[in-house]
Amino acid sequence: MNSIDINDLLSETNRGLDVFKHYLGASFDGGRKPFKSPFYDDSKPSCNIYLDKNSNRYKFKDFGENERPVDCIGFIGRLRSFDLNSKISFLSLLQLINNDLALGLERKTDSEIPQQQKQSANIEAKLKFDDNQKIGNINYQNFRNQEIDYWCKYGINIEILRKYNVKSVASFNGISSSKKNYTINSNSSQPIFAYCFNDYTKLYRPFSKLRFLFIGKKETDYIFGLEQLPLKDDLLFITGGEKDVLSLSANGFNAICFNSETANIKTEILYEFSKRFNHIAMLYDCDKTGIKSMDSIVNQNKQLGLLKLLLPLSGEKNEKDISDFFNLGNSKGDLLQLFVNELNKTYINTINTLKTCEVNLNNPPKIQPSILSINESSIGSPGNIIGITGTEGSGKSNFVAAIISGCLNPMKDDIDTLGVIINDNANSQAVVMFDTEQSIVQLHKNIDSVKRRAAINDLPEWFKAYSLVALNRKERFKTIIESVDKFYYEFNGIHLIVIDGIADLISSVNDEEQSVELINKLFQMAHQYNTLIICVLHMNPSGIKLRGHLGSELQRKASGILSVEKHKDQDNSIVKAIKLREANPLTVPIIQFAWQDSIQQHEFIGFMEKGDFQSKKISKLKSFAQHKFANNSIIQSSELGDYLMEHFDIKERMARNYIKLMRDNLIIRKESSMQNAYILVNTAN
Repeated sequence: MNSIDINDLLSETNRGLDVFKHYLGASFDGGRKPFKSPFYDDSKPSCNIYLDKNSNRYKFKDFGENERPVDCIGFIGRLRSFDLNSKISFLSLLQLINNDLALGLERKTDSEIPQQQKQSANIEAKLKFDDNQKIGNINYQNFRNQEIDYWCKYGINIEILRKYNVKSVASFNGISSSKKNYTINSNSSQPIFAYCFNDYTKLYRPFSKLRFLFIGKKETDYIFGLEQLPLKDDLLFITGGEKDVLSLSANGFNAICFNSETANIKTEILYEFSKRFNHIAMLYDCDKTGIKSMDSIVNQNKQLGLLKLLLPLSGEKNEKDISDFFNLGNSKGDLLQLFVNELNKTYINTINTLKTCEVNLNNPPKIQPSILSINESSIGSPGNIIGITGTEGSGKSNFVAAIISGCLNPMKDDIDTLGVIINDNANSQAVVMFDTEQSIVQLHKNIDSVKRRAAINDLPEWFKAYSLVALNRKERFKTIIESVDKFYYEFNGIHLIVIDGIADLISSVNDEEQSVELINKLFQMAHQYNTLIICVLHMNPSGIKLRGHLGSELQRKASGILSVEKHKDQDNSIVKAIKLREANPLTVPIIQFAWQDSIQQHEFIGFMEKGDFQSKKISKLKSFAQHKFANNSIIQSSELGDYLMEHFDIKERMARNYIKLMRDNLIIRKESSMQNAYILVNTAN
């Protein structure tokens, strides 16, 4: 067997430049730009590759060291810890470079090459000639039974071979680096297969010492299996060789491989794959080289979250790669279980957190008593947020003050909480109010009114009220979070939090991202401190819906929304439930309260009769219909439903109920000449 000649190696690698490119990878762009040393933690790029004209070889120079420049052999020797003073070690290094770059320099002597056997079924494929190509003729043949049996050991059938354009080779005629013709023939003990691409072919000889040989113009970034990948999917395996890709594909997995396990994979290539696949798993041989390469790739690309699967094999020959794994009788399910086990390691913190959120019917959660209710209907309980809304001057701040007063006096029979029932704060936990709209002077007056309504001489130390008007918006929420945390430990819990003016905690109520983030944080705070948070937010000027994206998000997440409105026909305010998660809002009575000069505060004056409320709703629907039908004498049912949902900020089911209510009260009727269309009954009323 002939040994590799160093001059042939340099000739085949552009005087060693290709060797530097292969082993340095992305850190060396092939030009004159300095790069960091691979031998130590280099803070500044101080290394370069240059052409030494005296030796006609490319050399490596580190200006941060006093060492002499070295060619590619000396560089790789140091990089891979080879003793270049030893002939055996030196020849082993040449063989390593030859294999890693698939140079194909080691050839059999003429006496070792059998004569080519002519076969009538052969098809000759001539590759295009180019100065940068190895050239030669590949004679293909149909797969022989022995060759099919070889692939079937790994679960690879003829359909998979065709899918990946794998062919059987009868012989290959080539020209060596010393310009001599040679021939390699396939036989039963030394089969040859070809991985065929557009401009080049990679020959594979599974039982030969020289197993791989590139013919043609190889791509810079060789990726086998790339064309067979779906555009998007869940899992991609990066494995060590083409046979492993075929074996994985035969078992229903997406897989690719690069030129070898020691190839430097560019981060930008992995990044592109990460956009197409949810998980990328490294699946190299479970020997020392494969494990070391996987560790290196995973560590260099931590931002991509690559997984490393270690096969439960010995690592010895015929028991180290995924093809061997399947050949030994393991199944697709066994590989998936290995993947799940590795995924569990990655998600261990998430899984542990998720266990605390799991619903267990054998261990039901403790039923929380309602903190705020109207009659027997719960409005808000610990761990939730509720919204209180209304237009300017509707009386919502006075209504909120009444709720707070109910928390301050345990003897609630003697005080007026404007129709709401407040659960006892028996453990004297903190009650905290933050106001982002009123000045400290106005808030002082309001809190004095709270004290008078609560019928107490002094405010308890566990009640805190703050005006945050002087703080900027970013500081306000930070102040709320930190002070609540302090009071939680100081008073052994939080009974109630009131934030009057949550719109002033973000830059704009129409900023969707800020709105979602704020409501999520408030919801998390309510859960963390097992308390109820009351969020006060203005209605839109129209009085129909809550303000902006913030109002929409509050309405989605809140367990209840109470609307405080000024009664049009009387000098009083009403409070009605427009959303409840723990009760039906239609069953909750409507609160009425009004200002009483004799006591200088608002007073609960009873619940509104359902008939009064229904009459008010019908009046609103009549006004709506007159406006919509003014320019459209006939409106389709679906279009009318859309108008109602937009105008009243309601869902489709409620819109259908409103249409029925308008029909029942003779506001609209069906148009007989058209299907599913309505007209106005009487525009005069």
